[in-house]
Amino acid sequence: MKKLSSLFLGTGFAALGLFIAFSIAALYSLLYVGLLQRLFLAFPFLWIELMAIHLLAISKRRGT
Repeated sequence: MKKLSSLFLGTGFAALGLFIAFSIAALYSLLYVGLLQRLFLAFPFLWIELMAIHLLAISKRRGT
């Protein structure tokens, strides 16, 4: 579980940094807004996928 908490913190900080970068890009230039949007949304979806894989592994170990 400790491994997941460090991953959660890393994902949260990365999402926060990308949100700040996205906000700055949206205010000053529309050149990189689409790229930053995709990166910003990639981290939450990656977290959801990792949690699903983890829960699937737990359910297989328990045999349910």
